[in-house]
Amino acid sequence: MSLCILTNDSALFSFASAESMQHLRSMPLTANELTISAPIEADFEHVYNQAEIKFKTLLVLCPAPELLTGLEAAQSAANKHGGMLKISVLNTGQIGPGLGMLAQLAARQAAAGAGLSEVEDTVRSAIPYIFTLLCPGKNPQEKVAATNEPANQPIFSLENGMLAPYKKVRTRRHIIEDLQEFLEEFEKPQQISLFHGSSSKIRPHTLREATARLFPGILLNDLPLNEHLTTLFGSQTVGLTVLEMPQKPQNRD
Repeated sequence: MSLCILTNDSALFSFASAESMQHLRSMPLTANELTISAPIEADFEHVYNQAEIKFKTLLVLCPAPELLTGLEAAQSAANKHGGMLKISVLNTGQIGPGLGMLAQLAARQAAAGAGLSEVEDTVRSAIPYIFTLLCPGKNPQEKVAATNEPANQPIFSLENGMLAPYKKVRTRRHIIEDLQEFLEEFEKPQQISLFHGSSSKIRPHTLREATARLFPGILLNDLPLNEHLTTLFGSQTVGLTVLEMPQKPQNRD
């Protein structure tokens, strides 16, 4: 096969075809209760050498470096790689479902025979059209856990790899209302993913009903946080990620 798509375990994936998954690889992360250990340069060197056995080109999709390290190590290893494998490293500015959406989009194109340059251009064009709103149990940029006081529960939007303050809410009902209002801002999304930690009390049925009403035929992907994202954001985290790329105009004869 020609092209491999490489990301890491900070990506969350919805259903993908077996054919596209053949082009997708995910590097492991190591998490404990407090920190995440991202791959270092030597880890990337090893993966690049393994990928070269089967693939001719490699696109590395890195999560937002403001949230999780690894971008510099991936690029440094790519610069030093002396084999025949052609490597491109891309900062997606995403994490969780957004990173997974990009990786699966790239893998589908790779399975269809697209080359490295074409797939990278597609991913770059999709990045500005992925939107995330999340209410974390803790803010990883401040390294301070959110208080248990409902009035102090912050909601953030993910903008250019950074968590930007959106608003504060008082109750769980307000979180649901804000997520639903966020959904209502879109017209024709291609993908919608709800993600949540194990301690989140937000249940998906309200947002699933809103998705079905607003966007018939579009499913709400329900994605639990893995241990790595739980370490980063907290077990009470809940959020929505939406992909809405502009529709291509149809040719009219």
